[in-house]
Amino acid sequence: YKLVGTEMSCVARDATPLPAPPPPSRDNGTCTAADGFLRLGCASQVASNTTTAERAGGTLYVHDTAGGVWRWSAIIDLGDAAVASGFTPRHKPHMVLPSPNHKYVAVSYTSDQFVHILSAEAKQMVACIDARLVPGLEGGLIHTGAWYGDDHFVMVDMTGSLYGVQGGALHKFFINFTRIEERGSCRCTNNGADDGLTHEASLAIGPSAVGRGTVGTKPIAIGTNPIGAYRSLYFVTDAKGAGSIVDVTGDMAVVADLPLEAFGACEGGGLWTEHHPEDEEVLIAQYGTQGDKQCLYQINLKEKQITKTYNLPAAANDAHGIAFCKANSTGKFFLLNTNRERR
Repeated sequence: YKLVGTEMSCVARDATPLPAPPPPSRDNGTCTAADGFLRLGCASQVASNTTTAERAGGTLYVHDTAGGVWRWSAIIDLGDAAVASGFTPRHKPHMVLPSPNHKYVAVSYTSDQFVHILSAEAKQMVACIDARLVPGLEGGLIHTGAWYGDDHFVMVDMTGSLYGVQGGALHKFFINFTRIEERGSCRCTNNGADDGLTHEASLAIGPSAVGRGTVGTKPIAIGTNPIGAYRSLYFVTDAKGAGSIVDVTGDMAVVADLPLEAFGACEGGGLWTEHHPEDEEVLIAQYGTQGDKQCLYQINLKEKQITKTYNLPAAANDAHGIAFCKANSTGKFFLLNTNRERR
C-alpha cells in the first residue's frame, strides 16, 4: 500500500498568505532504489486533497501464459497507475476482471466505491467508475462486478442503500471506449456521456429478501453464461443466503428469486459463479463459510432454477474459488473447487 497525503495552507494573523509549500516529492532524500514503496515516506505522492482511507493502492502481478517461462511479465503499482492517469488511488483492490474481448481489465475495491479500468496492452488506467455518483445511492462497497458485453460493466454493491432501500444494489455503466481513447482517460468526477462513462441503471437487491425467504440481502457476486441465448441473465449470489436471477438489459430487473429452501444445507455464504464452457444454459454458483457447510449449485438460466446440488465433504472448509478445466485425454470437463482452509 502507498500512503496518500493531503495538502494544507496557513494564513498569518495579518491575512498575508504564507509562501506556498513546495510540490510533493517522491523522494524525501533518504530513499534508495531498493526501498521501493516499502518504507514509510519513500516514493509517496499527493493524489488529491481527499481520500477514502489512510491506505490506498495495491499491486497487480501479470503473467504471460504464452511466454513459456514462469515469471512476472509486468508488476503494476495501482497507486502509481492511478496518479499517472489523473485518478486517486483507492482502498483494498479485490478482483481482476478481464473484458470478454480481453482488451481491458476491471479492478474492484471491496472497501471502496470505485472500479478502475486498465488497458490490458498498455497496462495503464483509462477509466474510473464512481458509484458515489449513482442517483439515490448512500454508502456502498463494491465487492466485485461483471462485464455485460465489451462495453458495459455491472458493479456489485454489497451494502449500498438505493433511495432508502437497504440491502445492496447493482449499478450498470456504459463505457464508451472510443471516447475514452480520444480523451486519453476518463475521470471519475465527470461521470457523463461526454466523458466516456454513463450510468444507465441501478437495481436495489433488498426487496428480493421477501421472495427468497431470507432475513436480508448482501449481494456478493454475479455471473452469467456468455456463450449463448441467456447471456443477459445474471445470477446474484448473496452472503445472507439464497439468490436471484437478474436481467441486466435496460433498467435491469429481477426475473426470479430462488427460495432459501432450494439451497438445502447452505443457508448463507454466497460466493462466486462460473459458467459451463459448452452448455449455454448452465452456470455454477459456490456457497460456503468458515467452519460451516460448503455447496455448489448448478443453476439453469433457461429454467431459472437450481437443477443440481453438490454438497462438499467436511474436509473442504471455507470454499472460495471455482474453475472448469478440460482433460485433453478424455475431453471431459472437471470443476475445480478451491478451499481457503482444509481440515
